[in-house]
Amino acid sequence: METSGLEIKREWWKLDKPSGEEEFVKDIAAMANAQTGDSFIVVGLGENGDLVNSPIPGDEADVQSKHKDKIEPRIRMMIDEFKVEGKVISVITIPHSNERPHVIKQYKDWHNWIPIRFGSSTLTASRSDLDEMYQERYREHESDMNVRLYEQKLRWGEYSVYGGYCFMVRLMIDNYNGGAPDYIVNAVLHSKTSKWKSKHFMFEGLVLGQEMRVGPHERKQAVQLYLGEYAPDEAKNKDEAPDLSKGKVYLSMYARSGKRSDIEIESGWVERKG
Repeated sequence: METSGLEIKREWWKLDKPSGEEEFVKDIAAMANAQTGDSFIVVGLGENGDLVNSPIPGDEADVQSKHKDKIEPRIRMMIDEFKVEGKVISVITIPHSNERPHVIKQYKDWHNWIPIRFGSSTLTASRSDLDEMYQERYREHESDMNVRLYEQKLRWGEYSVYGGYCFMVRLMIDNYNGGAPDYIVNAVLHSKTSKWKSKHFMFEGLVLGQEMRVGPHERKQAVQLYLGEYAPDEAKNKDEAPDLSKGKVYLSMYARSGKRSDIEIESGWVERKG
């Protein structure tokens, strides 16, 4: 059964004729614009499931050249041959494109046409189709940063890296699915019951208050974050830990993108550095 991401053809297009080449370009562009994942065109399968010998007609590079200068932006596709019951069938794979819409410069009497595959039909892309394509493009250039605890511990103690007494927590910072970098610009540890909150933060390897960059597709593990009520010089003699044993405690992380992460920390996770 044909779908938006699967087309079945009995034989190859007549690529030596202008009309056949036009249909080939139309089908490739429509599949690339489809709202699916990877798309496939299987060549060599009849309506009744009978196999038809359908190897690549000539050199693959010549076949690939038939669409390259006719569609903008260009489409990436792969062609493979498989031998089944003594017959050769061809499978064209069109990876999901993040550069949609793909525009055919000229198809018959139409200029700058945007076809899209919908079910087993090829239609002209609608306004909502174009909105979806551009929204996906935009999402590809957004960050997707998430912050969570690397371990369920919040330690109080004297840390030479910070320059005095403070809390330390280890984090997992994930922007693996993001298409753009993001920056953690502030971090605050606070108790809703006692109203206590930290006023200073420092990531290991950075200076006090310096924002941390998390690149696109990057994942940071066991990142040490120091949080204190006092600045390093003042914190040297402040060895008495704030009482966070009652009520809920949260670690709030603020990103340059505007995203905020609130991580709940249970009282049983708070301990003194050994």
